[in-house]
Amino acid sequence: MKNANHAEWQATFSVGNDEIDAQHRLMLDLLNHLYDALYEHQPRKSICAILDEAGEFATVHFATEERLMAECCFPGLEEHRDAHETYRRLVKDIRQRSKEEQGQDLFFFLKEWWLGHLLQVDVLYATWLKPAPAP
Repeated sequence: MKNANHAEWQATFSVGNDEIDAQHRLMLDLLNHLYDALYEHQPRKSICAILDEAGEFATVHFATEERLMAECCFPGLEEHRDAHETYRRLVKDIRQRSKEEQGQDLFFFLKEWWLGHLLQVDVLYATWLKPAPAP
């Protein structure tokens, strides 16, 4: 079900790499699935399963990004790794503090973090990922 609160993919999110763009789209889909589960008052077990899946996928995605950044010698790799680590710590802290209830505030935090990360941080390495033009 589409909802105005969903995190919708926009062309401005693209980093010009099919693998990363597909992963970003999947993460937004997972966030929307989380929102729907919260909105529909699904059981806590279902919500936790979605959060676990999103957490595991974020780990895979961050590793992919960092590998590609290392391969293209992106100078901001360490700062980007730090942003990923900060995200992991924040999500872990939020989940530990809200064991009784996973609310929409968690969804909105995740949505804002991902959209901000896409538009302000990931765009920094986009030009580095593009192959150099043939001579």
